[in-house]
Amino acid sequence: MSLKFKVRWDGPLKIAYIFPINKLKKRLKAHIQQQFKSTGKLFSSFTFKAKAKGIDVSSNAPYAAAQEFGADIPARYPKKAAALRWEQAGKVVFSKYAKAFRLRERPYMRPALEEFFDKDVEVAPKD
Repeated sequence: MSLKFKVRWDGPLKIAYIFPINKLKKRLKAHIQQQFKSTGKLFSSFTFKAKAKGIDVSSNAPYAAAQEFGADIPARYPKKAAALRWEQAGKVVFSKYAKAFRLRERPYMRPALEEFFDKDVEVAPKD
């Protein structure tokens, strides 16, 4: 699932919110860095588009929504190899499978939007 936010407001056009997309990008980058200690692929996957009454923010990273809202990650098994490989606590791990687990919510977009608009923002992932 990709992550898409449509941030809208009622009332007259708020020019002050349309042009400072760079400020929103800086806040988003800071929150991603705070949550994940890196900005890498997640931050680069975002696009920002100013609209007449809002800003469309989206990410094509398949894990963006799972990181923001949490997710149930299913068990994984190797498809072509004899084992899965990953790094954990600085060590390389090989295993025949990886257990299912619940990925906790690690919000980075909602806090950035709340700071940007200086108020609570309700958002939900869109498919």
